[in-house]
Parts: sequence; structure tokens; C-alpha cells
Amino acid sequence: MDNGTSELRDNLFKEFFTCKDGIRLEDLMKSLKPVVEVWQKLHIILEKNMRHFDKYSSITKLKAVTIKDKHFLVIKERCLAYLIVDLDSNRVLNEEEALKYFKENFFIENFGEVKSDSKEMFERLFKCLEYKGDVKELIDFYVEYGEILSSASSLMYKVKLQDAYAFLSIHLSDGGNLLAFRTENQSLYEHLFFNNDLEPLSMQDAVEKIGFQKMQEMFSKIKDIKVPRSLIPEFLQRFIGFNENLEDGRK
Repeated sequence: MDNGTSELRDNLFKEFFTCKDGIRLEDLMKSLKPVVEVWQKLHIILEKNMRHFDKYSSITKLKAVTIKDKHFLVIKERCLAYLIVDLDSNRVLNEEEALKYFKENFFIENFGEVKSDSKEMFERLFKCLEYKGDVKELIDFYVEYGEILSSASSLMYKVKLQDAYAFLSIHLSDGGNLLAFRTENQSLYEHLFFNNDLEPLSMQDAVEKIGFQKMQEMFSKIKDIKVPRSLIPEFLQRFIGFNENLEDGRK
């Protein structure tokens, strides 16, 4: 990698430490541990009861909705693949049943899907996931922890310098966290993966592109990144006691 690209990455990295009203990443991750544990418990329930859901699967988003006076829990596992629970009758819907209540625009507006070329294309690609166990366990879990699960499954902090940008992505639902550095033309395209304890994951790509010594230096500083308070949903701020316990992160 040329010196110019390395300097650009280093300057982007410095931007993560400039926030005045922020919380240290290490403090944030420790405070979010109870939230992560809720997501882990949900993952275990789904892994136990869904045929193709395993430790490598993730939950993109979860939402409780009311449509035509009926109540549903909608869980997105991947693009156009959903587990949809009828909360009134305690049962999981198949595609034919779901399409009586849910149109494509619902998934575009609430789950970030991209509009299909046609209604027929959407209905052909749309998939309702099967659930083999007692769905009451899942419903009871949502009733107890729904506010946490509906708040956010991930947090993202993005910084920019001219045509380059970097982002910190914290995945509460699966613990696969990422610090990425990129330019539009991909002359800079580097990633640091780490777990919830801020320990490195999958280091080979980072070592090849950044170098082992530089990577170690960056990982030693990641804990002091300042995450803006404004990026943390209000419910999570209250849940983790931002004002009560984390004021020192703003100094």
C-alpha cells in the first residue's frame, strides 16, 4: 500500500476520537452487555427451532405490527426471508397466509427491502421461514424483552474526509463488529473485525493490507474511540444508564 493511502486511513482513524459528546467504545460495549445477552438468548431460541438457522445466521430486524386488526411479530433473517408470527393465534404464517396481510411496500418501508420488478417477482422471491417448536416460547420472550429487541440490532458511526469514509459498525444481534476504511474507487478498502470484548477477529485480511504492527497499534486504541451519544437510541441510553454511569466518557 502506498504512503498516501496509509496516511488517509490514519487520518480517518483519528476522526473517531474527536467527538465531544461521546462515550468510550470500551465503556459502551461493557454497558451494552445485557442487551447483547438478550439478542444471544433470542438467537438460541431461533437456532433451536428453525431448520436452517445456525450460529452463522443473524437477525437483521424485528418488529411488532398491527394489520387489519391483527397483531404480528415480524423477524427478518435475510433479504426477503422472514419469520412471521400471528400473535393472536400463536402460530407461524406460511407465504400464502402472510401475503393476505403483507404487501411489498410494508417490507420496503419497515425492513429496507428493494422494490422488485413486479408483484409476481416479489411473491416468487418472498420466503416465510418455518418454525418447528412451540412458538409460545418465542412470543413470551418477545413480551419480556420486546422493547430491547425493537430498539436497534446494530449501531453505526461514520466519518468522512473528502471522498474517503470510515465506519464503525456494532452488531448487537450477532457480535460481529467492524471498523472499515474505504474510498469510492476502492483504492482504500480495509477492515478490522472484532468481538464484543474488542478482541481481533479474522485478522488475515487486515495483516495483509495494513500490516501486523500497524494493526496491533490500531487495536490498542479502538477502546478509546468516542461514539456520539446521538447515535445511541434513547431507549438504549436509558437502559444502559448513559447519564448515570457514562458521563466520564464525554470528558
